[in-house]
Amino acid sequence: LDLNFKGDRQSTATDAFRGYTKHDMYVVGPEKMSEIQLLQIMGRIDTGRTLSGAPRDFTLLMDIKSAAPETIFRDMFENSTFFISLRKDPVFQTYAARHSGKMDWNTAFDYVDSRAREGSGEGRQILSDYQASVRESLTLRQLEVESNNLRTSSVLTDAPTTSGKFPAFEKLR
Repeated sequence: LDLNFKGDRQSTATDAFRGYTKHDMYVVGPEKMSEIQLLQIMGRIDTGRTLSGAPRDFTLLMDIKSAAPETIFRDMFENSTFFISLRKDPVFQTYAARHSGKMDWNTAFDYVDSRAREGSGEGRQILSDYQASVRESLTLRQLEVESNNLRTSSVLTDAPTTSGKFPAFEKLR
């Protein structure tokens, strides 16, 4: 991430590196970092560090199987308006029966993805609602991580929400 993004803009040589013209950043495991850490990572290709007008795309990659057992995401799947209505949707029920036989977050993701790729207005709306639900839970998870970081640094002095090194395992019910 510390590549020479800007290049040698002062050089007059025709073969001088002028900087990258497009930036795609994939952030793996955003649920394990705080929102501050995520912003710091994304700042690596912020406008001040790239060529003017260079497109910058950020993609958050979260492993559903490892994130699903965490309390925040389990509550999201069980209680969010989006997932409640999705589980009641006969089209999703049929999809789940045909594909995995399970009505879980993985199957929901596959269904939403397939509907979004259709290109219909309904598919785009389902994707938007799904993303909003996951983003809300991700924000809560990142706040939890940040609070525990502050507790570890003695900035916050109340009891940590988790005492161990592997908080996801401790939150399993």
